Amino acid sequence: MIRVLYVDDQPDLLYICKTFLEMKGALVVDTAGSASDALDILTEQPYDVIISDYQMPGMDGISLLVEVRKRFGGIPFIIFTGKGREEIVIEAINNGADFYLQKGGDPVSQFADLENKVRQAFRRARAEHALRQSQKTLEDIIDFLPDPTFAIDHEGRVISWNRAIQSLFGIPAKSVIGRDHRSLTIPFYHEQRPMLIDLIAAGTDLTEMGYPDIVVREGDALSADIVVGLPDGAKKYFRGKASLLYDQHGQVAGAIETIRDITSTREAEAELVRKNNELVAANQHLSTVLGNLRRTMGDLVKKDGDLRASGEWSRVLFRESPTALLVADETGAVISANGSAEELMGPPGESLTGSSVTAFVHIEDAPVLEGLIKRCLLSPGKVFSRRLRTCRRDGRTSRTRWQGRGKPGTGSRPCVLLSCQDRSRPGPGLGREVSRGPETGTRPGITVSPGAFRYTPDQGGGDDRADE
Repeated sequence: MIRVLYVDDQPDLLYICKTFLEMKGALVVDTAGSASDALDILTEQPYDVIISDYQMPGMDGISLLVEVRKRFGGIPFIIFTGKGREEIVIEAINNGADFYLQKGGDPVSQFADLENKVRQAFRRARAEHALRQSQKTLEDIIDFLPDPTFAIDHEGRVISWNRAIQSLFGIPAKSVIGRDHRSLTIPFYHEQRPMLIDLIAAGTDLTEMGYPDIVVREGDALSADIVVGLPDGAKKYFRGKASLLYDQHGQVAGAIETIRDITSTREAEAELVRKNNELVAANQHLSTVLGNLRRTMGDLVKKDGDLRASGEWSRVLFRESPTALLVADETGAVISANGSAEELMGPPGESLTGSSVTAFVHIEDAPVLEGLIKRCLLSPGKVFSRRLRTCRRDGRTSRTRWQGRGKPGTGSRPCVLLSCQDRSRPGPGLGREVSRGPETGTRPGITVSPGAFRYTPDQGGGDDRADE
């Protein structure tokens, strides 16, 4: 339903016009006999269209039009008058009249034309209102975008400047709207240069224009990264994206650009690269360490194998030696004895293990043997020897040479390796491997090492002597 206010100082014409326009039921027409009455009615209720005569007492139709525009905005206004002078038509159009229609002629055709003008004025006003609302909505959307955004018309004048870009530049919208956007490059770049929005349709090499990092260029839109130096010496990284704007006819109407601060993203990427490089370096170092560990473990395994082989060989020598060999603890108790010792001193069919070594020498020589053991324990690694009277299995006593070498208690109790050698039977004794050259040969003995004894032949020695 279209609400119409018809203003005319002729009551008969008011009635006829109202009757005709309401015939189809699409229009509702109220009437006023003067311009002042019309203004009073307009203050009480709104109307979609106003129809007014030109020549009326007190205030004519043009004056009423001016007052309506001043007080009530852009209500569609139609001048319907019998005066057809050209100057009146021009004045009406200049003051914002939507249509000018002259009275006279066939009433049916005349009122049909008037109804058509009312409908046209109403549709146009509604379309313009919808457009304004759409523009207002679009402006609100742009204004509340989180990224700094601005738009220009086809002449480069700023038509939109949202809150985020106001905060970025520190320039309020009222100081920018309508200005040439190229004047804004200095507060942003600190120099006069093209903005990304200027280069959308340009065939210029963007590298030369200070935009080396083109992220995307697709049709009429492109985005690029830029580094901006701040007055305090710091750097800011921005990513701009610009696109052309078109009107309803497909013609370029302007352009829009958004600017996003990506400094934190760039810094995070740089930190990620740094951490990755550190990780690669640490991995390389770890690989080197692991390689060294593998080589060290290989060496240790080899040495362990060598030691095991050496220990086994020493045990064979101990067991098969023709010299009587015993191992005693710090109390003199026998821990181990080889076959030669069992044959020389042991009772038939009995083991020497657990017996005291002093039982195998003359009772008068027992303290001497105990002293020998103590000296060996006090000076591990040195060889001490004494000639003692040894009690043999067959009951005879023979003077034999006893040698001893102490072994410190590393993980086990300390012990002494003893050899008992009959001077009438040359054989091996205890001693370190000592090279005396080709003239004197090699000094014999058994060397104590961790976990094993090593045997070397002995040539004998003096009484009560320490071989060092």
